[in-house]
Amino acid sequence: MPIYRPSEAVQTIILARPINTVTTLEIRGSEDNFATDRREFSTEEEVRINGSVTATDGANLSTTQVEIYLDKILQARASLTYDPVTRANLYVYSLGLIPEGTHEIRVYFPRFRTYSASAAQAIVAVPLLWEKIKVWWASLPWWQKALVIAGVTTAAVGSGYLIAKKLKK
Repeated sequence: MPIYRPSEAVQTIILARPINTVTTLEIRGSEDNFATDRREFSTEEEVRINGSVTATDGANLSTTQVEIYLDKILQARASLTYDPVTRANLYVYSLGLIPEGTHEIRVYFPRFRTYSASAAQAIVAVPLLWEKIKVWWASLPWWQKALVIAGVTTAAVGSGYLIAKKLKK
């Protein structure tokens, strides 16, 4: 049986402390030319998201991407662009038209090297047409409601008269 000499191996491992990141999210619509961050949109309106990923050390993360989710379904990956003035990594992505209903938009920055993962999310609404009509109706003063009712009644009676007249011929 061979006899081995005792041996030893030593290696130093340096564990880097994670660097925190913060992800922001703004949601804008084409109705006002993408001017304001909003949470309610129409069905005919293009929806665009933009925001930033900022590391606490101000690092350039432009070689990475954020993941964009609509209702927990991955829609796209958007590249980051570094802004040396603000030391933030910016992204922009167009979601296009969103169907009626309430939706969750989530932007996720996955862990990259020593940079921690971060996310931002928001709930947006694309109301049904009937819901918009109810809100509009509730906003009218009584006299405008009376005018609308009178106009609709006149149109209905008038068209009924024309149809009856045509049927008699």
